[in-house]
Amino acid sequence: MVRQSSATLVIARHLIECDTKLQEELKNLGQNKIDLGKAPRSGSKQRKEYDTRHILANWAGVDLTRINALGLAAVIKILTEIGPDLSRFPTVKHLCSWLGLSLGTKISGGKVLSAKTKRSVNRARQVLKIAAMSLLRCDSALGVFYRRLCARVDKPSANTP
Repeated sequence: MVRQSSATLVIARHLIECDTKLQEELKNLGQNKIDLGKAPRSGSKQRKEYDTRHILANWAGVDLTRINALGLAAVIKILTEIGPDLSRFPTVKHLCSWLGLSLGTKISGGKVLSAKTKRSVNRARQVLKIAAMSLLRCDSALGVFYRRLCARVDKPSANTP
């Protein structure tokens, strides 16, 4: 039993070190000054989340956590995979194709043979699909749209075009 608690302490110490390194690296990324409103009082649990949101918003130029179904972890994964500068993608269609979310239509002789999305292990794609699934119980306009789409087609098809 003692051995387990010492291992837990070592893991907890490593997690604290990783969190401090992450905070230091994130502070170097902020170029914009985005106003997120009044900050919670210092020392509260919400203050740590607010600080991380503020750093990410300064890095991206916009607060992505304001989008329904996107939390801090999802925004961090999306920004680290894609980055805040989307100028390397000429259009939205190019970004969707890179994520593996667009249909790969195979046409021969004017007849559509298949229209499936390609398999991908892209982390940003996985996060976006999970975020879309979490909209099922959300009362926002995105949640209403997702439920309406699920009524027309099955859920996997509603999740990926």
